[in-house]
Amino acid sequence: MAKVYLSVLFSFFLLSQAHALENGSRSFTITPKTPKLTLIFSKDLPLDNIFLQAPDEPQQALQELNNGFLATQTHEVIQIKAPKPGTWLLKGDKERIKKISILNRIGIKTAFNSGPYFNHELLSLQLTLTAENQPISAEAAYEQIRAKLILYGKYKKYYFELPYAGKGVFINSFILTLPPDHYEGVFKISGTYLEKAQNISLDVLENPFAQHVNSVLDQLMLELTRPELIKPESIKVEVLVDDVPKKLLIKPHELSWIIDFVPLCLSKNFNQDNALILVKAQMHQARAVIFKLFIEKTVCSPYYQPPPPPPVATPVTVKKPSVLSLINYWIILACALFLALGSMILLLFLRRRKNKNQLKDEMEVTCEPIRPRKKK
Repeated sequence: MAKVYLSVLFSFFLLSQAHALENGSRSFTITPKTPKLTLIFSKDLPLDNIFLQAPDEPQQALQELNNGFLATQTHEVIQIKAPKPGTWLLKGDKERIKKISILNRIGIKTAFNSGPYFNHELLSLQLTLTAENQPISAEAAYEQIRAKLILYGKYKKYYFELPYAGKGVFINSFILTLPPDHYEGVFKISGTYLEKAQNISLDVLENPFAQHVNSVLDQLMLELTRPELIKPESIKVEVLVDDVPKKLLIKPHELSWIIDFVPLCLSKNFNQDNALILVKAQMHQARAVIFKLFIEKTVCSPYYQPPPPPPVATPVTVKKPSVLSLINYWIILACALFLALGSMILLLFLRRRKNKNQLKDEMEVTCEPIRPRKKK
């Protein structure tokens, strides 16, 4: 009796599990002319009791559809070419089917708008690739993925690469240097399993800032020429040298900003080619803009010569005398003393001899006999 009861309980458990699996499903829509449907999932994901069902077709086990031809080291890949349009179902355990990436209805999300944009503006682009309006979590889907922006001018095409940054995101920043014109373009993403293109258009205008240089005073005046597009009160100006901000005196005056370059011109190591003017502002249409402007003319006065650097004192190394040097020193000193003493003795001897001879001469004169005087 107990065995029968346990058997009934086990059968009821299996039926309840099967019922739970049948209730778990994900639906997605295949549009007409869809070239292929791709499913990507980890190799560690169990595929038992997971099924894929096309519109008005019997369901198929995912294990049967997985032939392993497109598998990578970490993921399994199932591709169905020219899938039937309509609503498809992925059935099975809810938690497991959530881990299957369905590469369908591929889209590109971006904050890019049609502009207008300006020459010398820093254009920052970020693209996010999606499937069914959701980020694609399986990194295997991005095998050999590349993204680029192509702009079509009147006479030339311009290409800009957007490197892959991970998690379906492509990022790049560059300074616009294009002839002022209207451009049609396309964001194009392609890889082993993913391919998507999105058309755009933009207008490129001239640089909205004019530069006026006073090399006598080492000053540069930056003038806003398009106040109808850029808010003057939002403008912030900064000078960078080798991408490092420098503290300079900047005086705003109406639609101009006067930059004092004297501290930089006094620096012997200042190279104008390594300097640029960073301008942050906001357009009237609320779009934030950043400009990186190279200095067009020589700012520093050509007549100024920076003072030469102070002379560097050459360090003197004092060596400790060796034993041999000390011996030589004492020998030389003894010889010098000996010579000095010998010279003194010689001088004394010569002086004494001279005195003796002088005394002898005096005695000879004194002892001469007195001759008698002759009588007259």
